Amino acid sequence: MPTVAPATQRPTPEGIIAFWNATVTEPYTQARVTPKRMKLLRARIRDHPDWRTWTDGIEGIERSLFARGLTGWRCSLDAIASREDLIVKAAEGRYAYHLGDAPTLEAKGRRLIADLGGCDHEPRCSNAATCLENVVWALFQEGAREPRHRPTSGHRGRFRDR
Repeated sequence: MPTVAPATQRPTPEGIIAFWNATVTEPYTQARVTPKRMKLLRARIRDHPDWRTWTDGIEGIERSLFARGLTGWRCSLDAIASREDLIVKAAEGRYAYHLGDAPTLEAKGRRLIADLGGCDHEPRCSNAATCLENVVWALFQEGAREPRHRPTSGHRGRFRDR
């Protein structure tokens, strides 16, 4: 786990960028220090001057299927810096994966678990829902993608997200 300054210190744009780079993995790229990014991060730091919000938010984005591109949108450091509420939403778990968010991957995961005759993780998952979440996450990490839009029954030509 990346280390950050003590909670008594105010976050800095450089520290946030360093924490982002140490925390996020594919599909994200390493963020560079740019004048525009620094200016935006300074404004967000004024809104949220505690490290805990930043570390929880960035870690939440790293764990989130949605924020990592499940539906086509991907949260970036620039998005966090541009919107004052996004880092708080991520820290609160707003972008956490929930069963039902990825029906195609979920169906594939259920078939895989059934073919195996149950959970084969070591240590075993605490329950079936946790096992399914782990399988869906693994499928997503391997590059499987959920269709961006799918037709809803009874609505010709209309689409809904998810």
